[in-house]
Formats: sequence, structure tokens, C-alpha cells
Amino acid sequence: MTTTRWRAPLALALAFTLVGAACGDDSDTAEPSVTTTEAIEGSTIQMAPQDFSESKTLTEVYGQYLKAKGFDVEIQPASGFRDQVYPGLDAGDIGLIIDYTGSAGRFVDPEATPSPDSTETYDALVVILESEELAAYDYSEAEDANALVALKSWAEENDVTTISDLAGVDDVRLGAAEVCRTRADCLLGYQDLYGLDFSDFVALEYGPPLTEALSAGEVQVAQYQTTAPQLASGLFIELEDDLGLLSADNVVPVLRQDLADEYGATLADVMNELSALITTDDLIAWNVSTDIDKDESADVATAWLTEKGLL
Repeated sequence: MTTTRWRAPLALALAFTLVGAACGDDSDTAEPSVTTTEAIEGSTIQMAPQDFSESKTLTEVYGQYLKAKGFDVEIQPASGFRDQVYPGLDAGDIGLIIDYTGSAGRFVDPEATPSPDSTETYDALVVILESEELAAYDYSEAEDANALVALKSWAEENDVTTISDLAGVDDVRLGAAEVCRTRADCLLGYQDLYGLDFSDFVALEYGPPLTEALSAGEVQVAQYQTTAPQLASGLFIELEDDLGLLSADNVVPVLRQDLADEYGATLADVMNELSALITTDDLIAWNVSTDIDKDESADVATAWLTEKGLL
């Protein structure tokens, strides 16, 4: 969820990046170095990321590429998660977001059935979005699924390898972003499908604070992402989702239907071409840059697009 330096082994990347530079502000947007086509007439494409680094980087990658192709694009600063961006789509304040197939489907329709199959999940999402006057372009092979993560030493000590195993452990605290509290594929799903009764729910900022809380023993499990660079350290493990609560989560552009209609194949072709180039390894490498090196998402996006010859 790459070529040249992006394909460098993650372990090596982590070894050189654990001493991070000063933290920057991801809200700055770098302008593409080259405009590859004449300006394309149409509405300004308002894009907005969710408030975590991978979403910011993905939004910058697509946004900068669209600008280079001649589209008028404005990238808004992150202000929240799906509970912020989807109302923005509905109100017309946002035209295009970069989301993940399974999580998007479950957010728009909490009754949606999760599936580990990428195509099945995408097809279901397309139908769900139609009822909301939204559309989706092709999904990418790049995937960042939700995962329940534990400190490896704690999991081994308590003989935990699957999510179901947690039922036999006392005093398990779940750490996650606040939105997990009301999500069917997070706290509610662990309670309803798995029958888990966590001793506490600890709301944490989504990102490195989750694994920091695991290391400090503040929580025993955390809802995180499979592309988190910290998972490559060997200190954490992803618990097996043995009852199938979590679904495939491929990167997918979601947009207002009226915007899709306005631009037609002109926008769709460009977006689909870019989605076909992004890999899961790219997502991991970007997250190493933003979460470990503390590079800015806009700069990470510009470097990748330039390296790919897309700017």
C-alpha cells in the first residue's frame, strides 16, 4: 500500500531515518515544476485530505499531478476525517477526495458487508456512492487496510495471534482515533462481532502516537494502518482478523457526480493513469518520509512525481 530510491528496503530506510528532522507543517502545497498541457477549462477542483500524513501525501500526489496536466486545483488543509470530508462533498465545498475502498463504503453505508476481495469491495462502493450522487474512479493496487496492532512482546506473553484471542485476556485497552468509537469497522465491530469488552477506549491522535502508546503500555492494542512504517520495526504485530471484520482498502478517488460529468473522460483518464502507477510500497515509503523523517507531504509528493517523470 516503487522505482529507484522508493524501492530501498524499508528496514534500511528506518535505520537511517529514526533520527528525524524537525517536524514541519504538511499544509503547504508545492507547485508542480512543469505544466505538461495547456490549461483545461472547467470548475476548480477542490481537494481535501483526511487528517493523517498518508492521506495528505496522496492528496498532494493527485493534486500536483492534476495541476501539471492543466487542471485548476485547490488543495484545502486537513480538518478532520471522513466525518468532515464527506459532508464537504455533499455541500459542494469539496469536489474530490482520495479515500480507501472498504472504509469509504462502510462510512457511507454502515450496513455494507466487508470483503477481503478488492474488486468486490470496489464494485460495492460504486453502488453505494451512486445513491449519494458521488462517483469513484478506478481503484489503485496500492492498499492500506485497517489493522488491529499489538506490541509483539505483549502478544507473545499473552498468547495472542488473532483478534478473537483477546477475549481471553484481562484488562485490554484499545487505542485509536476518536472516530473509531462510533465506527462499525472499529470499536463497534470489535464489540458486536468479536464480543470484546475492552477495559477502556483511549482516544489518540492517528499516527505515531498509536505505536508510542503501545510501547509505553498505555494501551495493549491499537487500530492502525497496514502501511504504518513502525510495523516494519519488528516490535509490533498485526493481529489476524479471523472473523473478517476488516475489508480490502485500496486507494480510490471519490468525487461529486456533477464534477465527474463536467470533466468526463478528460479527468477520469488522467486520474486512472496515475492510480495505476501507485503501489503499496510507495505508500510505505511516503509514510517513512513523513512519519519518521518528518518531511512535508507536499515535498514527498513532488519528489515522487519528479522521480517518476510526471512533473
